[in-house]
Amino acid sequence: MGLIQTHLIYIFKTTIMKKLLFVIILSLPFFMLGQTTEDVQYYESGEVKSKVKLLDGKGQGEEIQYYKSGKVLYISNSLDNKRQGEAIEYYESGEVKAKDNYVDDKLQGEAIEYYKSGKVSYKSNYVDDKRQGEAIEYYESGAVQYKGNYVDGIQQGEAISYTVKGGIEKIENYKDGVLINNK
Repeated sequence: MGLIQTHLIYIFKTTIMKKLLFVIILSLPFFMLGQTTEDVQYYESGEVKSKVKLLDGKGQGEEIQYYKSGKVLYISNSLDNKRQGEAIEYYESGEVKAKDNYVDDKLQGEAIEYYKSGKVSYKSNYVDDKRQGEAIEYYESGAVQYKGNYVDGIQQGEAISYTVKGGIEKIENYKDGVLINNK
């Protein structure tokens, strides 16, 4: 084999190797990032029930649940199969029904429920999935209907129920979730 032929074979092999190396380098992020798919669940009647993006089989990103009508029921975000951040539930007519916050799949912070009119019907705070502090229910007019206190998810202390006009309807006292007296 002559010098020219040897040199041409060397150039050919190095060119092929460079192209192969280039393809491998471009493919690495796809192998390193894992496999992304979408899990879609259906109602028996065929309508989409829910959609969630999966990375290596774990929920990642937005998850949407639907009513049979196709309207959005619930939107939340996941990271490694755990809800993270704001989650919103909707009435079938499209109005917001509830807003919650999650950290590592546990309720954290303020949780609010709404009437279809958009007015607040309920507010409470959560720490690690347990109701903590004051919980308030409202009449649709906006007047307070009920106030109670919680410690680690257990009702404690005074709970007051109000009439629509704001008068006190009854006062109850709780200790470790047990009603101890009422007025």
